[in-house]
Amino acid sequence: MLAEAAEIMLGAMRTLAVKLEAAETPEAAQAAALALQRANRGLRQTLLLESRLEIEAAKAAERGAAEAAKAHEAEVAQRKLRVRLAVGREVYEACDSREDGDEMMGEIEDCLDDYVRGHFDDLTVEALVALLIRDLGLEGPDEACDEADDQAAEAPDDPAPDAPVPPAPPRLIQQPDLGWSPAPNSS
Repeated sequence: MLAEAAEIMLGAMRTLAVKLEAAETPEAAQAAALALQRANRGLRQTLLLESRLEIEAAKAAERGAAEAAKAHEAEVAQRKLRVRLAVGREVYEACDSREDGDEMMGEIEDCLDDYVRGHFDDLTVEALVALLIRDLGLEGPDEACDEADDQAAEAPDDPAPDAPVPPAPPRLIQQPDLGWSPAPNSS
């Protein structure tokens, strides 16, 4: 509507400019000039309002995107916490001493963010925990791991064109000192 109003005022200004040039008396010229000035002010205000609305819409879109990103990060943090707690129980049960468990949990913590983000959309928390426990070699594959494999197989191979593709989580290997680290890149 604002664009249409601006077009109407621009047309009126052109008409008034022709009338101003064709005015035969000073009173007619003064009336045409006053009307031209008012139409000009209305056009400027319309254009400024249109610009302001576009800027506000862009800011609202940015705020929406920032809020969505913040909500996603909160969900990732929540999922990491749940995975950390569940895996921690298994790690401490599998380790001979508290120090060994602390060391393994420290190493797991280094790659946990990438691991959770890498499977964020594909797996439930329970399936992610089972997969991580299996990858750590703490217990053999079970139904939850099979479910995780099934969920990963059902995930679409082609993500949405605008969605960023998260990096694959690192595979963990046990080191000679009984610690865990990301597997070497063989490529």
